[in-house]
Amino acid sequence: MPASGTKSSKANFTSPSAALGSLKARSIHAPTVTHFGISASDAPSVVARLRQKQPGEVVEASVVVPPRLTAAPPNSTRLLPTEVSLETAANGSTTLVEYYPDLGACKTHWVGVARRIPLDSAGNLDYARESYQRANSTARYEQGLEAFAQKQYPTAFQLLAPTVTWSVEMRQATIIRLIQAHLDNKFISTLDPLRLKKGAAVTLREEPHPSANAIKTLFASSNPAMRRVATVSAAKDAKQFRRIATTGQWDLVLVLDEDVNKWELGFVLRSPGAFGSRVHGEDPDTRLAARRAPTSSSSEADVVN
Repeated sequence: MPASGTKSSKANFTSPSAALGSLKARSIHAPTVTHFGISASDAPSVVARLRQKQPGEVVEASVVVPPRLTAAPPNSTRLLPTEVSLETAANGSTTLVEYYPDLGACKTHWVGVARRIPLDSAGNLDYARESYQRANSTARYEQGLEAFAQKQYPTAFQLLAPTVTWSVEMRQATIIRLIQAHLDNKFISTLDPLRLKKGAAVTLREEPHPSANAIKTLFASSNPAMRRVATVSAAKDAKQFRRIATTGQWDLVLVLDEDVNKWELGFVLRSPGAFGSRVHGEDPDTRLAARRAPTSSSSEADVVN
């Protein structure tokens, strides 16, 4: 659920259709969605249930929405929020908030869209004043999501590279997006393969910095199958990362494994003499042979779990 102190970005959506377009771009399986949010007819009962909770408490939507909505078929044209809350301001005004977390959102870094519907003095929902906001996002991240939705995958993953450092969950989400892109047009096969020179070893890290947490060490002797997803450097990306080494070139690298659940994604310093000119010819299709593209009835996590 949204972390305490979740902040909304300055850029609000100007209309429900604009918010819906963004929600569809943020998901990898929402092509059939034409509406979102708790309907006007169901919202009063949701508000009544939320009044029984602690003020401002964020709860799972399934706890307070009518059972018939949670039992809706997976290919339903209405997208429901994952969490909801009833906020009360210092002046006593109350707002129903619906939360739509992005793939990879978590307590460490909650990112997504919030729909806010104020209540009037009589306690009725005032839809004329509803608003839609991105929360804890960045302009580059939004551009990456749009590029991914438009299947401009090289651009998308270059733009999304900084988000890999936000959390373990967001790193996993990026792997899921890579798998989806590959299932769509064999994207991973188009990425530059990397091969370590004999006797060489490199460390896969959570951030492009030599002091960042290590994910794993890759040894040439184990012949790791690696693909370069994006390239970052302080010269052009310093403002996009919490920290990035001031010198050297860093690659965002996908490490393949026989078990797709063990695929890893992280940053590797392009050390002089570590990589050879002859590349490893691992075919990612052999890792995905038993996998299928996610459908409207499967969650993003189903792809790798």
